[in-house]
Amino acid sequence: MQPRLLKHAFSAANPSSSDTNPNESDRALTQSHVQLPLASPYPSLATLTLAALALPGLAVSVASAADKDGVDFQYGRYQEGPRTLHSVDTSGNVQRQFFGDKLRPIEVDNLRMRGRFTFKDRIRLILDYTQDTWSGATPIATAPIVSLNNGGGISGASPYLSPDNTSESAGIPYFFDQQFNFYNKNVNNVTRQVNTLAHTMSSASPETRKQGDIKLSYEWNEAALTLGGGVSEEHDYHSRFGSVAGRLDFNQKRTTLNFSGSYTHSETDATFDPTALGFLSVPFTVSRQLGFRPAKDSEFRTQATRSDWGLQLGLTQILTRNAFVNFGVGYTDSSGYLANPYKAVTVVGFSATPAQLDANRIAATTQSILEQRPNERRQFVGTASYRHYIAPFNSALHLDYRYFQDDWDIHAHTMEAQWLQPIGNDWMVTPRVRYYTQSSADFYHAFLLQGTVKTSIGRPIAHDLNRFNVLPEHYSSDHRLSGFGTLSAGVTVTKEFVRGVTLETGFEYYTHQGGLKLGGGSEQSFADFNFWTANAALKINPSALGITNATRNFNASGYGAGQAGHSAAHAPIFFNAPAGIMFDHALPQAGQFMLGYRYLFASQNGSMLSGTQRVSIDEVNRNACGDLECAAWPSTMTTNMHMLEVMFAPTRWATLMLMPQWMDMNMAMESNANVKLTGGHASHSSSALAAARRHETGGIGDLGMYTLFKLWHDRQHQLTLSIGATAPTGDANIHSPKEVNKSANKVINFGMQTGSGTWDFKPTLTYSGGVDKLFWGVQAGGTVRLEKRNDSGYSFGDVFHTSAWGGLRWTNWMSFTARGLYTSEGKVVTDGPPKIILADEGPMQHYGPFDFGANYGGRFVDVGLGVNVHVPGGSFAGHSARFEWLQPVHTDYNGYQLDRDGALRVTWQYGF
Repeated sequence: MQPRLLKHAFSAANPSSSDTNPNESDRALTQSHVQLPLASPYPSLATLTLAALALPGLAVSVASAADKDGVDFQYGRYQEGPRTLHSVDTSGNVQRQFFGDKLRPIEVDNLRMRGRFTFKDRIRLILDYTQDTWSGATPIATAPIVSLNNGGGISGASPYLSPDNTSESAGIPYFFDQQFNFYNKNVNNVTRQVNTLAHTMSSASPETRKQGDIKLSYEWNEAALTLGGGVSEEHDYHSRFGSVAGRLDFNQKRTTLNFSGSYTHSETDATFDPTALGFLSVPFTVSRQLGFRPAKDSEFRTQATRSDWGLQLGLTQILTRNAFVNFGVGYTDSSGYLANPYKAVTVVGFSATPAQLDANRIAATTQSILEQRPNERRQFVGTASYRHYIAPFNSALHLDYRYFQDDWDIHAHTMEAQWLQPIGNDWMVTPRVRYYTQSSADFYHAFLLQGTVKTSIGRPIAHDLNRFNVLPEHYSSDHRLSGFGTLSAGVTVTKEFVRGVTLETGFEYYTHQGGLKLGGGSEQSFADFNFWTANAALKINPSALGITNATRNFNASGYGAGQAGHSAAHAPIFFNAPAGIMFDHALPQAGQFMLGYRYLFASQNGSMLSGTQRVSIDEVNRNACGDLECAAWPSTMTTNMHMLEVMFAPTRWATLMLMPQWMDMNMAMESNANVKLTGGHASHSSSALAAARRHETGGIGDLGMYTLFKLWHDRQHQLTLSIGATAPTGDANIHSPKEVNKSANKVINFGMQTGSGTWDFKPTLTYSGGVDKLFWGVQAGGTVRLEKRNDSGYSFGDVFHTSAWGGLRWTNWMSFTARGLYTSEGKVVTDGPPKIILADEGPMQHYGPFDFGANYGGRFVDVGLGVNVHVPGGSFAGHSARFEWLQPVHTDYNGYQLDRDGALRVTWQYGF
């Protein structure tokens, strides 16, 4: 008999209804991310790879009973390795280096939460939330290495090449011959042939994408219909999408037909740093097409839209009791602005004379222009997959093939094999190997040539080089549109701890190389790089947990079955604590589990305060940045925290708790026009530096580990002591892209970091009580930093907090709460003032009050109102949800800080 893990993985009852299994990130980036709903038992790793890359809404699947009810929490990581850069030294020799030594490669942190719920056995609701945060350096153009004005393909403040890189203006003489070989001269005036190409890299501050979607389906005995929709939001890209999907079963459910359609409408609203315009030319046709126009403070924006229609059809056929096949086709029609607004193409310009032709040395200049892709794209995809259960090994073999082509002349093939091997009844190990190859788009050019042959007085001469006098209609040097191949290998390990609770971890390593492309004609090796993905997912299936009456009583009363004086009609004391209260209870019985999710939203907006008083911006600029005048100040800031809560009681008197968390922050700034900043080739007021007016960060936070001790527990009172600490798993060293030298000790700002960088001790003591419909509680706790400084040279201040609350149980499933909260937090302590790069030292930083530790912490009083809901019976017995809004009533800041708006806290818990 198949172990339950393999049986679930191989299940052929409705294989095409499971999650999409995208092949890999490169395919998604170049092919508008059309994906067919093919069977895939463990899609989390591939989902991570594509989470932030895929165009929202085009992957459609039919909800099915085979996809069991449950709640999933997943964290993932995408990490590129350092790329090889080339430079030319003063002797004319090509040097190799890893840009990772200067700029961080691309990294992505991904959070996904998914819930599947069935009502009345026929209606299914699926909720999905995905969030990813990007940061790091990425290629924005390609050029002959002899043309680069910085000798290393690194762009710092500006992501573009020099607009006029001639021997006279840039001091880097270069030229090419009629066979298109490039040459330069070294310091000894020796001519060297250098045909090497190089990427120009640009680094970006962290950016966050958030996507939410919902699906509602109805199941018949042999059919299903699903309607879906959602939104995806980034600061410069906004999508809305909808879908309809269906499933029909034939031949006694041995044959299944899936069909779906989707529509996505997306808007690009990209703001350009005016500094970049000194490095970038914008052809008139591109400007007119994209709506490239001035905005306030000399900014420039690209505002454009695109639409994507998708149709998909799949057929699944069960061959034997141990094998089935799946075939699929898909078509997507895309129109509108399909380019990347931040990608450029290098143009090597020339004006050759007869003398240069005779000497076979044609002087060249360099500029960069925005890429221009076609405004239409038609894509076709075909898939085939085979699943086979191999009884002698108690294993399953998965084979997948995917073919893609479009009218951009990209042809791609993907082949993948997986082996699912159970180990005992609770473990599953799935190794996989994947190969991908694609041809280049017909408008892909590593760089462009533009010029004519003229006489010394400027008259044109007939010559073959004159074919370059006009740029092509479309062009891009995005390496993802070039010819290349990828090869990857990975493994997924799944452990079922108890029936219905599964932990899945995975890792996959990729190599992206031009030499891996089938048939040759690939990109040069300068574009080669490696990357890896990793994930961990906790999957909970309540219907498989075997809920008994005792479990329902535990979830309803908190004391377990058989406890005298308690019934399911009375919610437990600890379930009635406000949503913002943690560590208020231990689990009632040994061997019990509880899973929870906590969400925090906090907002700051309005006036700047010093202590308790509102102050003018002029005073902030004069006094909040030490001896300097502030270049910027915050105008709004929002914080989101997602926290997973896992509790287990090894004994009756102690409960262990693990709390991983995810943080993301967004801050908008206003600039001080009196402070002049340098931006590469020209000086600009700080109000002109649009890119610096927004900071986004996000990623995994610090990991909490606690033990809760039941000091006293009777019918009406309980006293709980929590002893724990947080490990510095969050990032306390997030830098501005200009700050590539970490020894400068300059992070984006302290409040935008996702972790403290120190081990922190967090004790909490909680008393709670209740009688009849009334309940109350008091809590005191704090945070003590166990290290003097973190690795970045600073530490946050210690924290003390205390709360008192009371509440009324309105019904047996709802209660209301009121709470008062006092918090005291110390200043950020640093080894010295932050390193500020001034105008005469290079591109100046957008520093402000948030860069100075004295402007952190204070004393705060908040009042909270909340509502708690728990489900005492039925299909959702044991679930509880709590909501609380905290309103500031007193704020006494240290230094100068932005006023507080308030905070929302939401908690969901489930015990078993």
